[in-house]
Amino acid sequence: MGVLIYWFFATSKDITIGPVAVMSTIVGNVVLKVQEEHPDIDPAIVASALAIICGAIITFIGLIRFGWIVNFIPLTAISAFMTGSAISICAGQVPNLMGISSKLFDTRGPTYTVIINTLKHLPDSKLDAAMGLTALTMLYLIRFACSYGAKKMPHRAKT
Repeated sequence: MGVLIYWFFATSKDITIGPVAVMSTIVGNVVLKVQEEHPDIDPAIVASALAIICGAIITFIGLIRFGWIVNFIPLTAISAFMTGSAISICAGQVPNLMGISSKLFDTRGPTYTVIINTLKHLPDSKLDAAMGLTALTMLYLIRFACSYGAKKMPHRAKT
């Protein structure tokens, strides 16, 4: 729904609308903070309220034609934020990939502690690691083969 409304008010290559991992992380952090202070409020209501507030802000910015303000966010800041988020998300997924139980440590903690705890608990890896690492290796091999093939046969490359 957001995409259908967004195209009418403004356009920007820097803004994404949809359930992306970075936005999920941010919403999750907000929900956790609210749960600490007000445990009686349902987390789904907090997430819904946050979505409505963000939608209202974006709608307001679009209605007053203030979309150009996004151009003042430097590309370096956006890249650093996205890279940091990617590292955080990957670090949180490695224990699951290796079959390390999430009961041993908190995978939602600070990234450096997740990496340290993952390395500490490597001996606790299960057979899941073989499946996960094999699948990851295959994905990268397929990616490499497709990139190599696109260089060799540019007329068949994905456009």
